[in-house]
Amino acid sequence: MKFSSLTIKKSLLKITKLVVLWACLYAPAAYSQEVQEQPEPVSEQTKPTSKIFDLQLDEEEDSEDESTDSEEINGTEPEEEAQVVDNRTTAEKLEDLKGEVLAVNRDLFILEEDLLFPASTQLATYFSIDIGYFFELDNIKVKIDDEQVTHHLYTIKDVNALKRGAIQKLHLDNISTGEHELVAILIGTGPKKREYRRAVSFKFEKGTEAKALEIQLRDDIGKLQPKLNVVEW
Repeated sequence: MKFSSLTIKKSLLKITKLVVLWACLYAPAAYSQEVQEQPEPVSEQTKPTSKIFDLQLDEEEDSEDESTDSEEINGTEPEEEAQVVDNRTTAEKLEDLKGEVLAVNRDLFILEEDLLFPASTQLATYFSIDIGYFFELDNIKVKIDDEQVTHHLYTIKDVNALKRGAIQKLHLDNISTGEHELVAILIGTGPKKREYRRAVSFKFEKGTEAKALEIQLRDDIGKLQPKLNVVEW
């Protein structure tokens, strides 16, 4: 289908008339709506409200200044001055931190023992020396109910510490309630520098509470030889 130039011109003319008609009908309405949506200019009557607000802020600031002045008069210092300045050196801080770590480690060790070795089944074995002129300790073996539970070899430092009054914790274990037997065997050098072997047997009753035994090595001055015994705590 072919259109002549006259038909096209008529169509364009109709379109132009429609555009002009739309502009005449709708443009004034859109313009009036935009005018209505524009914010109204601030009247002079609102200005005193802002001044009043400024005056209220000034009064609040003055009251805060008066309160701070009264606090300073009463002897209260500002928060910044109340802060304590830490003048410790780095070495001192490290020492304090080390002490805190050791305290926490000790508490954790005690808690671990309480969990692993409850009082109802706990048996602790200790060892101590008094004087020690007639016996040079080399090693010790401990048996409970014919079963070896510990064997310890001693150095010169260990022996010197025991002679100065230290108490060694030999063994910590769980045992059932009832009657048990502990056997301690000490090997070392006795009088006249000869190899010396000493043993002691001790029977005890384990109840529902924690049990502690101490193996004691003492000098028997009358017999000029070492004496071995076991005591309960």
